[in-house]
Amino acid sequence: MHTVDPAGAAERARARKKERRVWVSPGEDGTSCLSAVLPADEATACYQRVDQIAQGIAAHRGGGDSRSRDQIRADVLVDLLCGRVAHAVPHPEPEPEPDYEVPRSGAEHPG
Repeated sequence: MHTVDPAGAAERARARKKERRVWVSPGEDGTSCLSAVLPADEATACYQRVDQIAQGIAAHRGGGDSRSRDQIRADVLVDLLCGRVAHAVPHPEPEPEPDYEVPRSGAEHPG
């Protein structure tokens, strides 16, 4: 259709871009589906970025990581959207608080 009516195709693409949106649909057993309507080039760029990160993780993962590429991509997507910098990697347990009081500088302990 682009070759028959290129101006019309461009106008339709501009109109569809105005309909872009993101939504969540409830799934089963504690899952949901996150969906988006985006311009094709932007959707492709988003997927390629997620897949690029997932490929790097899959190539360098340890033996205990049995996730499929789809699972890694899903984890990367969540990490990117939630602002996590270590993509799709298990987060270490927080360090335990020491059970002793750490001495403070001289202002709190007069000489």
